[in-house]
Amino acid sequence: MMIVTTAKQLTLWDLVDQQVMSHETAHRLVESVRERRRILVVGLPGTGKATLLKTVFDEALDSEQSMILMQSVLEWSQVPTDHYLLVTGTLTSPQIQVLQGMSADYVVVDQNHYSREFFRAIVRYPYSGLIMTWHGTLEGVAKLLLGKDWDTMIYCAWNAERRRMVATAGDIEANGLFVPWPEFAPEFAREE
Repeated sequence: MMIVTTAKQLTLWDLVDQQVMSHETAHRLVESVRERRRILVVGLPGTGKATLLKTVFDEALDSEQSMILMQSVLEWSQVPTDHYLLVTGTLTSPQIQVLQGMSADYVVVDQNHYSREFFRAIVRYPYSGLIMTWHGTLEGVAKLLLGKDWDTMIYCAWNAERRRMVATAGDIEANGLFVPWPEFAPEFAREE
C-alpha cells in the first residue's frame, strides 16, 4: 500500500495565524507589492524571507502579471503567475545585462550572496516592482538604505522563542530615513 500526502501550501494568512505578523502588516505588504514598490527584505538565513515573499506574492499577484524570479537555489515549488522566467544559480554580468533588457511587472531577487557588481547592477536599474532579499542584520543593511533605491524595508528575525517573525517594517523616505509602519513604531523606538 502506498500512502500519498500533500503538504498544504502555506498562505500569508497562515503566517498571520502563526503570529509571524499582524493582519495590518500583511495587508500593507500586499498593497506594497501591488503598488510595485521597491522592497528590501532583510534577515539572517532561516528567518523566513523567502517564505514571506512567496506568501505575499501568492496573495498579491494576478495570474496575468509577469515576474522574473532569481534564486540561488530553487525555493519556490510554485510560482504565483503563469508568466515568469525562473533563473537559478549565480548570475554573471552578461546574464544580468540580458535580464535588464527584459520587461516584467516584478523582479524578485532571492540570492544567498551578492557581489557588489551584481547588487549595484540590479539595484541601480530602474525596475519598479523590484523585491530583493538581503542576508544580514539591520545594522549591516544601513549602508544599502539609499532613499532613491528602496521604498519599503521589511526585517525578518526570530523572537525569544526562536519563532520567525516580521520584526519591523516601514517605508524609506527620499532622504534615506526609515519610517516604521504604525504597528512597529513603539517597538522600533525601544530598540534604538
